[in-house]
Amino acid sequence: MSTRGLALCCVLAAACAAGASAHTKLAPADEYFGHMKMSPLEITNHISDGERRQAGYSLLTLTQNAIEDWTSKYPGDPWIPSREFRITELFLSMHSHAGYLAALHCRSFFHHHFPKLRIHFVSATP
Repeated sequence: MSTRGLALCCVLAAACAAGASAHTKLAPADEYFGHMKMSPLEITNHISDGERRQAGYSLLTLTQNAIEDWTSKYPGDPWIPSREFRITELFLSMHSHAGYLAALHCRSFFHHHFPKLRIHFVSATP
């Protein structure tokens, strides 16, 4: 192989690697997170269900666990911040001490993992 051909192969390999790394920040739909092994779609569905009807504390905490696992594996996934914001609001809507404490945890998690995003949470007390 000529030097020119080898250089072309190196450029193509680097371009393929760069393209692959750009896509690896998104979690695949068939990967599962947390204790309950939830997919990103299942996480979204649990949050949406909780917004339509009152969600149970236990299911929300398991969903939060899945979001935290998802974030640890794919910290740059752009789908995560909106899910974290929505689950924080769900915990606040419970109007309970446990819900309030869980919402504080979610806020802290959000600000720690997404410091460049400026989100203003509704302040509520139990």
